[in-house]
Amino acid sequence: VIGHVVGTKEELEETLARFQNDIQESADNLQKRLSGHPVQGEEPDPLTHFLLEECMSGLELTVDSFVSGGQVSHIPICKYVLSEDVGFNDHHLPIRLLPYDLSEQQQQLIFETVERGYRALGADNCVTHAEVFFSPEDNRCQVIEIAARGGGFRAEMLKSATGEDYDLAACAVCLGQTPQIGLPPKTHAAVCEVFAPENGTLISIDTSCLDERDDVFSVTHNKNVGDSVGRASDGRSFVMKFLLEGETYDDLEREAVSLLMRIRDSIVVEAE
Repeated sequence: VIGHVVGTKEELEETLARFQNDIQESADNLQKRLSGHPVQGEEPDPLTHFLLEECMSGLELTVDSFVSGGQVSHIPICKYVLSEDVGFNDHHLPIRLLPYDLSEQQQQLIFETVERGYRALGADNCVTHAEVFFSPEDNRCQVIEIAARGGGFRAEMLKSATGEDYDLAACAVCLGQTPQIGLPPKTHAAVCEVFAPENGTLISIDTSCLDERDDVFSVTHNKNVGDSVGRASDGRSFVMKFLLEGETYDDLEREAVSLLMRIRDSIVVEAE
């Protein structure tokens, strides 16, 4: 997967030209290994055509899957809440929530779509996750990424939502065993990841809004006062994260956004 963020039409044209040149000259890449793979219908040349995510429509969803002996088991579908969705501009996923509320038919369509991708890549005896754009209006599902690893913070989210052990399931499929995955969710879970709004030295942060709440878990402080902090788009690490539970998806998303922004707005940074 090649990732690059552009901000103008000129940057887009320059980046596309560079990618097309670099990939053609590469001695080994995924696109060449997939060339000649049987597909249905006409497909664009993967050495010259690319996905531009921000120009694709639909909800950005992701599903973690366990593949063992060719059989696939999925955890509940997760939805990303992007930084622009909560009112600031940075290049990271501030909130992840699962399960996202979809009909059984819509969930099955997403599962079938990502499974086609796993089969095309020959995935087996592994844990993986796929990201898709899904349009509920016309039930259109487009895979944009399949990664040979689990998604971020999925183990704690799954434990909260269903009580299942993600890490144990990952060990099972690596041994060719059937994972113990598939219980229906009993609650909704969200992981919120807080980055500093600007680069510099962390002076203070107020997380008291999380104190004495029975719906907050796994509070992790990744940075302390005096540490260097900053924006994800500048390569900095998150300051802290926490898991929040809720009975409904909509209520959980509203509360997750509220708490994340209260903590983010409390951060005081001394400029470098």
